[in-house]
Amino acid sequence: ALDRLVAPAAVQALLDIPGVASVYVLPTWVTVTKEKKAAWGEMLMPCIDALGGASPSLSLPTNLLLTEDEQQQPSSSSSSDMEGIQMRLQVSNGIPIQIEAKAMDGMSERRKLSGRFEESISTFLSIPGNDQAFFDGRKWLNKGLRYGHVSLSEALDTLADEIETMYPPQRLKALAAEEAEYTLVDLQALLNDLDDLASVDTVAEVAQKHEDPMAQKAAVNALVRFVQRGTGSMATRRHAVASLGIMGEAVEQLGVAGKVVDCLSLCFENEPAPFLRRTAGDALNDLGDPRAIPAALRALNDPSKLVRWRAAHLLGEVEGAGAAEADILSEAAETETAFEVAFEMKSSEMRVRKTLGDGVGGDDDAAGGGGVKGPMWKQLQQSGGTQNAA
Repeated sequence: ALDRLVAPAAVQALLDIPGVASVYVLPTWVTVTKEKKAAWGEMLMPCIDALGGASPSLSLPTNLLLTEDEQQQPSSSSSSDMEGIQMRLQVSNGIPIQIEAKAMDGMSERRKLSGRFEESISTFLSIPGNDQAFFDGRKWLNKGLRYGHVSLSEALDTLADEIETMYPPQRLKALAAEEAEYTLVDLQALLNDLDDLASVDTVAEVAQKHEDPMAQKAAVNALVRFVQRGTGSMATRRHAVASLGIMGEAVEQLGVAGKVVDCLSLCFENEPAPFLRRTAGDALNDLGDPRAIPAALRALNDPSKLVRWRAAHLLGEVEGAGAAEADILSEAAETETAFEVAFEMKSSEMRVRKTLGDGVGGDDDAAGGGGVKGPMWKQLQQSGGTQNAA
């Protein structure tokens, strides 16, 4: 209550708008969080008016409304439909400890894993000298975004089941005893015959962490082959697709970027399940490769608004999008019926035109960060390089 009393008049006006849950203010940026049942289509113009208006380049069609079906869909209790739920796994020395689900509004929930993981930790700690090693070795691993869950708890249920499958007893036993998880013979067999969640997870770990670049490259190629086959459970395929995106710039260094982008682009367009198509779009966005642009343009017409939103967002971030892509985004926004998707299309159009120097979109912050584009790892790399040079 005290914060509201001392807040500027514009912020108080925002908080008075029906559906506004909270307002976060920085010197050049304002974030408005809506209540879970509120509709952005009814809130945006009052929010813009409270802040004194907005650039006309962000104006949306006056007849843009959520369709009746979309208005009747139940809202997620803890996350945005468009942005999903971020999942993480905490490990130490390779042994899973706990999992976390975090919604885009900042709410999070953690959960310990089953008793057999606690037993493995106890076995590891029983080895002399391992207490400090366990403490120092704790880290969080990104397990990707999840869609379609109505709560953080449900998303945690799904990830917990997957972790149980990824770590069969023999794998946990090897980790607890500090033994090698696999021999070279085992690894070769896995590369030739990926078929379940545990084997995909092991190969993904080799792709991301192995000291030998040749082993990494072989693992990436194995994941690509698995995705291209179109076999496996949805959870297994999702994990393989997400793992390729997590590789980041490493796929370029290994000389397999083109193959990975082609594989993910086909997935982005052709996977039967919309959540898998969206995951492929997330992976392409993480890679930041301009070769994904054609697939993203086609995905603007996807039946799923989740996929259309990701396609629009990708086009606003990836290097190489130009005037033609900006024009296509503008045209797509004119016919888009899902409010959040149309807004993202217009926002991405602004970012592209800003990068081109068209003078559209106001200041750098309003345009989404000025001329530095690409996934976050690339933006940080470029910003760091600029600062070091100065």
